[in-house]
Amino acid sequence: IKDYNKIAKMVKKDLTSSDEMTRLAALITSILMETGIRPGQEGNQTIKTINGEKISIETFGAVTLLPKHIKFIRENFAEIEFVGKKGTINTASLSNAELIKVLQDYVDKARTRGSKFIFVTDDGQRFTYSNLSSYFRKKFKGIDPTDFRKLKATEAVLSTLRDEQATLYKLIRDFS
Repeated sequence: IKDYNKIAKMVKKDLTSSDEMTRLAALITSILMETGIRPGQEGNQTIKTINGEKISIETFGAVTLLPKHIKFIRENFAEIEFVGKKGTINTASLSNAELIKVLQDYVDKARTRGSKFIFVTDDGQRFTYSNLSSYFRKKFKGIDPTDFRKLKATEAVLSTLRDEQATLYKLIRDFS
């Protein structure tokens, strides 16, 4: 937490890097930081029972998002919707203008090229979870890609507790 602003500043700088893999790593890291979604890895699946039949369903995270998962709703607002780890529909929103601009460029390139994947370099190299892990090891000692998810979850719980604080105190007084 104490290094969050320093990390955010470094990621923002890397969004404009001349090295495309660094730029993609910063883009995905920005998505993780803003939304708290899982990083994801290609090949992740879950088994879901539909009409009594067990079916394998592909799941997604930030690294494996497809163009169909992103909707650019209005200026400075995009929505992400995808099947997550447990086979449920996950939604998240983005409002960081710089992040959305870079993401829009990659989504547009993927659609123009007919690529299934968003995070592909101009020379056709796919960005993977391994690339993201490498970026984190190099840039942020002791921090994993999943740590931003944990931070978002902790912030959500704390916010809810603060919102319910008066009610919780009343319940405690009534109980005691």
